[in-house]
Amino acid sequence: MASEPAAAPLIRDFVSMLSSDFVQRLVRLLRSHESFADVTRARIMREVANDNACERIASFVTALSTACPDLSPMVAAFGIDCALAAAESESRAQSVDLVWTGPETSTVSVRRSAAVLLELIESAQADLIIMSFASFRIPDADAALSRAADRGVRLYLILESEDDSSGRYRQYGTPAFSALAHNPRVSFYCWPKEKRPYGALLHAKAVVADASSALITSANLTEHAIDVNIEIGVLIRGEPVPKRLRNHLLSLISTGEFEEVTLHA
Repeated sequence: MASEPAAAPLIRDFVSMLSSDFVQRLVRLLRSHESFADVTRARIMREVANDNACERIASFVTALSTACPDLSPMVAAFGIDCALAAAESESRAQSVDLVWTGPETSTVSVRRSAAVLLELIESAQADLIIMSFASFRIPDADAALSRAADRGVRLYLILESEDDSSGRYRQYGTPAFSALAHNPRVSFYCWPKEKRPYGALLHAKAVVADASSALITSANLTEHAIDVNIEIGVLIRGEPVPKRLRNHLLSLISTGEFEEVTLHA
């Protein structure tokens, strides 16, 4: 049918944003009804028993039935099932490595936090996102970030601040990344205090390179964290997780949840 190609991007995006369990529940629901009109919000809620999942599924069903009015729930269920199988196969192609700072043993091979951080910065070709709570100057990382910007990489630095943390975070000495303050390819962002729940902190630590590699770690961007402390994280290579994390962070920027700030060198 002419309208069926319109279903593909809707289904692909839907499968990428929900857990496979919720997707499979929708598939079961679609297979048990002959019309999209019968796939009501109440029936969706009974099937998934989760407010957020219900909202996403109901919005997807409405968009799919509007874009593809000739599509039957049974055919839609088949398409969703195929897309889910493809996504799960793709996710199995990912590689996940343990990243560690601290005492080592001879029984388990781990990647060092400092080495992984520099590797991701040096490998980035299109864009690089760094998010951190504490961020003090790390000379090797500063130099690698400057090289990245010079070769055309777009840098997004999402950092905690003293003011927005209500003083629970303290910046000592020269601000991190101050050498990049006036680089046109570098943007700095904060999570404004007025947009936070009371007492909340920007506490996440992550690095995403080119939507294809992501480091998710307990280590802040400080020399102690990446070289001395006991810290643990995972390095994920291959879609979909790095891409989903990148898209989520950039969406928080585009919707204004994270606001751009001027860093004073």
